[in-house]
Amino acid sequence: MDIPCNIIQDIMPLYIDSLCSEETSKEVKEHINECNSCKVIYTQMTADVPKQNISKEEIRLEKDPFKKIRIFNIIKILLSVFLTIIIMLCGMWSVQEISVLNHFFFPKYYAFAQITDSSEFVDLSFSKPDDLQYKSDTLLYDSVFYKMEITNHANNPGTLSFCIKDDENNIIYDDLQISAGQTAKCSLKRNKEYTVEISGEPGRYYINFS
Repeated sequence: MDIPCNIIQDIMPLYIDSLCSEETSKEVKEHINECNSCKVIYTQMTADVPKQNISKEEIRLEKDPFKKIRIFNIIKILLSVFLTIIIMLCGMWSVQEISVLNHFFFPKYYAFAQITDSSEFVDLSFSKPDDLQYKSDTLLYDSVFYKMEITNHANNPGTLSFCIKDDENNIIYDDLQISAGQTAKCSLKRNKEYTVEISGEPGRYYINFS
């Protein structure tokens, strides 16, 4: 059977991989032996592909650019972390050491009171550590940085009871108890004035409002 060259060339890969039937393989083999053009193609298809010898130096040169990129990225990350730490430390130092910044980010009032009779409430007046001229009979949280916390100083004689009223004389807290050395959170509105009264054991008291 005379098989056209184009068909032989189409099935030649199957023949080379021994995937043809025995009869087909025989026909292909005979055709290749008799047809010079198909024999050339068969020879080209079955020729060994020469191995490309790549030296270690060539491999190293190919890897070097990627290695340099990785090292550069690592250096950038380390520098970013280092600069972030430096900026944070400088910021913390500035806030702690520069009084203007400290008072801005950590505002507070303080009050002194002398209690002579534990059965009576004493009105508080408020001062600011950053403004020695400031005196007020009302508590005003006028900054978003206020935490609205009241601290009964640890050296005070004992527990204090707080009565807090708004500017319309509505009682917000009638018996807020804070032990010496303790801090309590209070739910007050910003930019609203409050009067504060305290009662407790006789003695001199120091209170922080932050």
